Amino acid sequence: MNSFIEPTPPDYAVLIATEVGMPARSVASVIALLDEGATVPFIARYRKEVTGGAEDVAIAKTQELVTSQREFFERKKTILASIHEQGKLTPELRAAIEAAATRTVL
Repeated sequence: MNSFIEPTPPDYAVLIATEVGMPARSVASVIALLDEGATVPFIARYRKEVTGGAEDVAIAKTQELVTSQREFFERKKTILASIHEQGKLTPELRAAIEAAATRTVL
């Protein structure tokens, strides 16, 4: 049996940028600040130069979406690992799971 190779996480900033109406680089900055523990109000007030002037609503939406996207990616990894452990993971099935864009499709 071949070894399991974990999927590469997507670029969350690119996935979220259109939905929050900000450039991907600004979204990436917001995600980095959130990951460092900064709060939405702090980012909105004191990090405008880093985020391209992102408003608190867009920052909060980014926080919500990145959490959701990360949970979705983790779910994909769990499903792939489980099917692999059963010895039933085909390249076609792996590609379909990795390409799934929603929980319903997954």
